[in-house]
Amino acid sequence: MLALTLSPVKGVKPALSKRKVPKKLELPIRFAAIDLGSNSLKLRISEITEPGKHETLYEEKYPVRLGHETFQTGKLSGENIKATVKVMREIEKECRKFKVDVFSAVATSAVREASNRQALILEIAETTGIEVGIIPGSEESRLIALGNLGEVAPTRQDYLIIDIGGGSAEVILTNDFNIIQEHSLPLGAVRLREHYAPSDPLHQQEFDILHDQIAATLKNYLKILTIPQDTLCYGCAGTIRALIEINTEENWKEAENKTISLARINGLIEQMKRMTLSQRVKKFGLEKRRAEIILHGAMVLSEI
Repeated sequence: MLALTLSPVKGVKPALSKRKVPKKLELPIRFAAIDLGSNSLKLRISEITEPGKHETLYEEKYPVRLGHETFQTGKLSGENIKATVKVMREIEKECRKFKVDVFSAVATSAVREASNRQALILEIAETTGIEVGIIPGSEESRLIALGNLGEVAPTRQDYLIIDIGGGSAEVILTNDFNIIQEHSLPLGAVRLREHYAPSDPLHQQEFDILHDQIAATLKNYLKILTIPQDTLCYGCAGTIRALIEINTEENWKEAENKTISLARINGLIEQMKRMTLSQRVKKFGLEKRRAEIILHGAMVLSEI
């Protein structure tokens, strides 16, 4: 079943959301998924050719960090609202260009926690006609689980899915493709960087404070999580992909071995905590935005 966000906002002239959705959608369908995350905005346009099968037609990530300042002030900055609306105009054009039939637009922790979130939602609707839904952490976990389980062959019964985003980290335990437990933790890489703005390079005392905070949060949230033996750990999102690219020295899409050991993660943490931002960019070939938060994300992954 497709999750759609098509109903217009009251008092707003609809654009994309004006399109009527037939009661029974006929395949093939062109579907756009729009993610207003805390570290970036993402768009994926896919064509669903038959149940369970799809082809990605277009994919783009836009460098708008909605979590910047938001996790400290509790408000989206005017600059971030303006940048987001600009990107949403571009996304609307791409949806029209690819003749998208239906779409879903969702916002996660940065927008969810902002006191002025409605100002952003309404401006997007007024400008583009796209109605953005703000989803709770539990729904974010559910969608992450469904999206990732759909990509793996049903050869194992138990999966622990870990998604380290900008505002939150999702930890989801599944059995036979059913969600057994899900936890949305306030341990996103952008959030941690905003709250713990360290020196460059990191001082040992700053590292210890950050480590202790991550460990304490995980202990509080995951104390009831029991992981069955032989559970396969499945990671997703930018931090984990970047760590695997560093480990394999290959692009994520080209790498055949998309794995990384805990020992390797801990080794990279020891390296990165002694490096400046520019050194991490140069040494590991990272984009600056990723290099700013990869240590925080790696520490969360290691502790999980």
